Amino acid sequence: MKLITIGVTGTQSGMNPEQADVFTRLLKRWNDDGYMVDLIHGEAEGVDLEAAGIANDLGIRVSTPETKTGHFARNREIVDRCDMLVVIPWQDEWQPEGGTWYTHDYAEKKGVETFVIWPSEEVHQLIGQGR
Repeated sequence: MKLITIGVTGTQSGMNPEQADVFTRLLKRWNDDGYMVDLIHGEAEGVDLEAAGIANDLGIRVSTPETKTGHFARNREIVDRCDMLVVIPWQDEWQPEGGTWYTHDYAEKKGVETFVIWPSEEVHQLIGQGR
């Protein structure tokens, strides 16, 4: 069984039902494809804790960064430890500021694959693309 570490970042407002459904299906697909999934999140209210709850319900291992000082350092550690970053934003397009997009942009600079679950009714799944 191959290990895949999935990082997650997103809005403190939390996922909408469609985003939660897509995220759940992603985790199930990786499990069904024979991966041992490890989810790493930053422990913030909203998407982080919701994603951890979904992963726990599916029996997926959940971890958090060792870095406890500063949210940007924490977010960089998530990216540095993951094979893919799942981005779950509140906005329907890339933004020039905010922790979610800072983390997304850092992942792209580091060459980490990204998967964006947009909040719009038509969920746009962009792998390795941002703007």
